[in-house]
Amino acid sequence: MHDRDGAAEALQGVLDLPAQKRNVSLTGRLEKVGRLLTTPAWRDDSEAQQLAERISVWLAETSARPLS
Repeated sequence: MHDRDGAAEALQGVLDLPAQKRNVSLTGRLEKVGRLLTTPAWRDDSEAQQLAERISVWLAETSARPLS
């Protein structure tokens, strides 16, 4: 809905989850948000790109362990 700050606030709790609380459903949703943040509408927004980087790190950390 083009509300970067609202999205960042809503994702804060998910991005702070410990690895054992992460699941496939959350991973898929964050992958979608990460892809959205790479579209031309957000590419030049530095805060959106910081959020995309946090999502990327979260996904990398999550994929480094078996999902339950």
